[in-house]
Amino acid sequence: MKIFVSWSKEPAKSIAVELKHFLEMTLRTVEVWVSESDLQKGKRWGPQIAEELNSTNVGIICVTPNNMLEPWLHFEAGALSKSIADAAIHPLCLGVGKGELPFTLAQFQATVFKKEDFLDLVIAINSASGAPEKESGVRERFERGWEGLENSAAKAFETHPTAAAEKDLVKAVVHGNAYSSPPRLAASPASFSDDEEKLIKLIAERGRLTMAELQQQLKVPPTRFEHYVDNLKGYVYKLPLQSGHELTLTEQGRALAVKKGWV
Repeated sequence: MKIFVSWSKEPAKSIAVELKHFLEMTLRTVEVWVSESDLQKGKRWGPQIAEELNSTNVGIICVTPNNMLEPWLHFEAGALSKSIADAAIHPLCLGVGKGELPFTLAQFQATVFKKEDFLDLVIAINSASGAPEKESGVRERFERGWEGLENSAAKAFETHPTAAAEKDLVKAVVHGNAYSSPPRLAASPASFSDDEEKLIKLIAERGRLTMAELQQQLKVPPTRFEHYVDNLKGYVYKLPLQSGHELTLTEQGRALAVKKGWV
């Protein structure tokens, strides 16, 4: 079984490397791939990562307060969801709660980096492998290595203290004005046009749609469509794609959709 560990920025990078060592020690039949340690020198990184994604069985996404909005993390999450047939993708919450994850990550079964929750994840990965090891052995090796992994994660946050300090700012961005800087107050629903409400309704019904798909549905010129998107800041969240952007709803947008009876 192959596990792909996704990360963006420090301290997620350092923790991802420690996870590789821990998981390969605890689950002796798995191979863990982390770009920081496994990319071959002198080769283009894009094809290598694409190749690893295509041969992956499980994806673990290291989510920290300062990387949950990073485009690369969302790109790899999307690539993993397309590559893994049974969607065995697990956001690992490091210093963030499950309820703080943006929509693209919250749609997967998340794990908090705490002993019991992380043990459950390790046991589940072992059970899903083609040749699972005896659970008693997995638990024993987990116990031996957990304290070291926990200490390494704590040290990584200590070495990069700004990651934790950014948490409140990132939360405000995720649940409020999701893609502008500096933040501003979101528009009131009372000021939305019929087309803007239709845009929110379409996203609520489908979960997320590309900008091109939404513009086609609304049948409005590009400039007018961009104006609608600007006015909906705080209610919609722009997700980066290789070929453009997708839109999904923030917490505030979902609440509006429920209140209006659109979902």
